[in-house]
Amino acid sequence: MDTVADIYLAKGDLTRAEEFLREGLQLTDEVGDDLSQIYYLVGLGKLALRQSDLDEAEVHLHGAMRRADISGTPSLQAECHAQLADVYERRGDLTRALEHYKLFHTLHDQVNGELAGKRLAAVKVAQQVATAQRDSEIYRLRNVELQREIEERLRVESELERLAATDPLTNLYNRRRFYELAQREFDRAVRYQRPFTVLMLDLDHFKGVNDAHGHAVGDQVLALVSALIQKTLREVDVIGRYGGEEFCVVLTESDAEQGRLAGERVRRAVRRGSFETAAGKLRMTVSIGLASLGATALAGTLDQLLDEADQALYRAKRAGRDRVETSVSDG
Repeated sequence: MDTVADIYLAKGDLTRAEEFLREGLQLTDEVGDDLSQIYYLVGLGKLALRQSDLDEAEVHLHGAMRRADISGTPSLQAECHAQLADVYERRGDLTRALEHYKLFHTLHDQVNGELAGKRLAAVKVAQQVATAQRDSEIYRLRNVELQREIEERLRVESELERLAATDPLTNLYNRRRFYELAQREFDRAVRYQRPFTVLMLDLDHFKGVNDAHGHAVGDQVLALVSALIQKTLREVDVIGRYGGEEFCVVLTESDAEQGRLAGERVRRAVRRGSFETAAGKLRMTVSIGLASLGATALAGTLDQLLDEADQALYRAKRAGRDRVETSVSDG
């Protein structure tokens, strides 16, 4: 209500201002709100000064001063001294007026010093917060950049690893990587006594394609046949370009008969295929040799098995091509 009173004082309506101030003083006295009582008493003192009632003003201001001293609020004490100095100056009691002015300035400087200290502390805290936020953002950005660098490095390493393991023309495993994966599967099959079959494939009359149409067309044929082999076999099968127009396949968990059926699927797919090249549509056939790891061959090696499949491939070539031949030991 002191705010409403201030409005009436500013408008010059002293009667309404006094009503609100006295009503506020009564209410704060009932609830024991000492701090608000000081504000209302100072307001009544100022009102009495406006009305030139110096005695009334002195009573209210001394009452406010006592409460301000008890509450230990320098800003309110300073306000009381300033108003009392005005009261005594109007009375002509300059000695007492000077005493109150001195006390006012001392308290005023103290209050301003405290406010300045609080403002300085607030500025320091704000600066510390801003610095922490800036450092946090820098750290976050560095982490983001570091994460990007790590991801890019992993991507490059993965791509380099893929390139090192892949034949660039056919996108099949190159011979080195194929052999590593084949050896891993072979060792697993031997350890757990599981079936294991390899196919050796060679395109028939491929040299004639290169001679008639050039090596660029021959490369197209190799890429197209490779894609067809991948499409025909299972995803778990390991397929590699073994050299030139020769391919090798590891059929995991497949015995000789299952291997023969897989080989026949590939042979028929290639025979029925029509490979679109720069020289037009070309027809191809493939010869396939098969070797399987049987219960009687557990003491053998992967190289021995690949050699058996290679020998079976050459028998398929000598027998007229476009056929699947099984290793003698599998027969």
